Amino acid sequence: MNVFIMTSDRPQMKLQCTMNHILLHSNVSCIDVLDVVTTLKHRKSNGNKGVMTDHVIHAGDDLSVHLSMLFSSLLVHGAVTDDFSDSSMVPIPKSRTGVASPSNYRAITLSSIFAKLFDRILLDRYSDIINTSHLHFGFKKKNSTTMC
Repeated sequence: MNVFIMTSDRPQMKLQCTMNHILLHSNVSCIDVLDVVTTLKHRKSNGNKGVMTDHVIHAGDDLSVHLSMLFSSLLVHGAVTDDFSDSSMVPIPKSRTGVASPSNYRAITLSSIFAKLFDRILLDRYSDIINTSHLHFGFKKKNSTTMC
């Protein structure tokens, strides 16, 4: 995970401060997991894995215990397996006409539901230290691509 704090001109110092912050806050609780599970939308799939959001939403406290241990472990070790970050790309037609032409499709990527939960926990927890360019407008709170 490459997260940099903009408090020092030395990259090594930035990385060390970030890693210390993550290690101090590496415990993901069941409550953290349950909080992000409530943000999931019903009847959404994660591609070819066969797990839908409804499975996670209705799994209850037992799954949140195991996910909190998994997510805490990911933070402590700083690595994820390849299958955790695996995703599927699905072509979606732009309109009903011209479906024979590849240029009339847009692609969406379906990520793992567990990766989405982990991403949300990281974003909620570390959004105050994650900095993006002032030129980046998409997918940011209170910003729109029409503002650029």
